[in-house]
Amino acid sequence: MFIVTLRFAKNKSQAAQWLEKHNGWLQQGFENGWFLLCGGLSGGSGGVILCKDIGMEQVQAFVQEDPFVQHAVVTPEILQVCPTRTAPALSFLINEVEA
Repeated sequence: MFIVTLRFAKNKSQAAQWLEKHNGWLQQGFENGWFLLCGGLSGGSGGVILCKDIGMEQVQAFVQEDPFVQHAVVTPEILQVCPTRTAPALSFLINEVEA
């Protein structure tokens, strides 16, 4: 699985201009079945996405399609996580890695 952080960057002031397209990009990630959750980081420093393990290259390519990334509203960081233990409600995350 991947944790994608989107931290506000030099063009943060342009966020409102690209917000609708960014939200469309997020929606596409959920429709593709790739995104498990998204939300804002505390303190208003950006956002985070929990993404299924679709492969690093595919995650990188999709993140580059985000209008916020394309217009330097945010700077992305992609962390690959290999879960080994979860709460029972999240056990599907381990099963996904083993599949």
